[in-house]
Amino acid sequence: NIHYWYLVTMMLSMGFVAYFGNLIAMYRQYNVINITTLLEPILTISWFIFAYYYIGTKGYHTLFISAVMSSLSMTSYMWFIQRKQNKKSFFKKLINHRNRS
Repeated sequence: NIHYWYLVTMMLSMGFVAYFGNLIAMYRQYNVINITTLLEPILTISWFIFAYYYIGTKGYHTLFISAVMSSLSMTSYMWFIQRKQNKKSFFKKLINHRNRS
């Protein structure tokens, strides 16, 4: 009895993880890739424990909730890191451009 919206949110959250993972790989931010590789199983286990013990969900619902929430957590982490590093590079480019003029 898995609801339709569990599947929709799972596909969307995993799509976001793939998108931001590709962005990080495109800019060759290897330190961020290493951190996300370490964080992903930790977040999945943490969300599973939270959903199973604290919320009290049972069966497949716990697995779907932990998969969706860990993917959304990874997406938000990668988005904040990407945004933070792009701001720095934008200002560095602006300063270098002004110095050349």
